[in-house]
Amino acid sequence: MGDALVASGRNILFSICEWGSNQPWLWASDAGGHMWRTTGDIANSWPSVMSLLDQQVGLEAYSVRTSGTTPTCSRSATAG
Repeated sequence: MGDALVASGRNILFSICEWGSNQPWLWASDAGGHMWRTTGDIANSWPSVMSLLDQQVGLEAYSVRTSGTTPTCSRSATAG
């Protein structure tokens, strides 16, 4: 997929989402990914935020200028 996006000649952000199940920080960049999920979805609670933050420990080495990890999709304006 990464090669196909490059071949299109357009600037396209390739975001890989598999919720961190297969350690995408180890392979997603080589697959042409620019960013990738490292966790499941966030819940509407502070413990959820802290849990996702704790899961990022050690992944900072995989965040470079051209690619990076994304712990979760942000949620805003949700009731709860």
